[in-house]
Amino acid sequence: MSDAQTTAANNNSHDSTANIAAQVLACPHLQNAAEVLAEQGFVAYYETVVAMQLNATYGDTDYASFCNATQRARAPIHTLAHATQYTASYGKSHFDRFSHLLSTVMLNESTQPDNALRLQVIDYGCGQALASLALLTYLEQYANCASVSLTVHLVEPSAITLTIAQLLLEKMATRLQVQVSIIIHQQSLATYLASTQNSPTALRYDYTFHLFSNVLDVPAVQACSTNLVDSMSQHQGKQVVLAVGPQYSHTYNGFQQLSSLLDNPRVKQEMTNFRVLSHSYCMRYRYWRNGYADGVMMALCFDGKPNAVQLAA
Repeated sequence: MSDAQTTAANNNSHDSTANIAAQVLACPHLQNAAEVLAEQGFVAYYETVVAMQLNATYGDTDYASFCNATQRARAPIHTLAHATQYTASYGKSHFDRFSHLLSTVMLNESTQPDNALRLQVIDYGCGQALASLALLTYLEQYANCASVSLTVHLVEPSAITLTIAQLLLEKMATRLQVQVSIIIHQQSLATYLASTQNSPTALRYDYTFHLFSNVLDVPAVQACSTNLVDSMSQHQGKQVVLAVGPQYSHTYNGFQQLSSLLDNPRVKQEMTNFRVLSHSYCMRYRYWRNGYADGVMMALCFDGKPNAVQLAA
């Protein structure tokens, strides 16, 4: 069985946040969708969420109203209806894009490590943890999960999407029967970075994956790129940067900025445009479609600071 644990870190506990989390977790339809994820995987989960949206489970939120309320999904989400609308509208294409990057970088090679493998994942601006779910799905296909232990940090200001992300990762851990410790940071990226500044990690991981899914094009994220790189460099072991974003000028700028600030990173995948076939539902016009999801991707590796604090495992 999985050993999924969740710890609230670097975040003041507020009654409103606890109430939001309780309301989200009390929704039977969401719990049912999460169980589908545990039993059948992400594609079946996505189809279940689409059905929830079409049945107006949380109210009839049309696409135009959703875009207006969330600044076309750029602003933090504050209602469960908008969270399910986001997944139904964009979840499959985001998942497929990140999965494509993983396949390109990892080459879909099976790994059977002789010793236990300790992995850390930091999902920046995680939303509903679609990038982390893509990574865990990849591990399910190509790694011996029995030998893997995961620590996942979820950085996200929205209490609703963070609660959903936590729930889904716990269910995915059950599916993989892998040890997962989930650490939630309900705060903006700037606040998270300020809290981790000059605080080297106490534990050494074999690999730390820094996940950026539709994040590096955001001006507020780019404004704290220097602090971001400083924080990333505090970790020991091998560091892997995996980034996917839309084909916007801001995305290219964000990718180039991050790459230039890192100290001589090894390029696993240079910044490049790509497209991947994605079977998804068009919420705007209400039909299933086989189309292409376009994006920009980049993968970099670098070594963490050798003088970081190390504790006995």
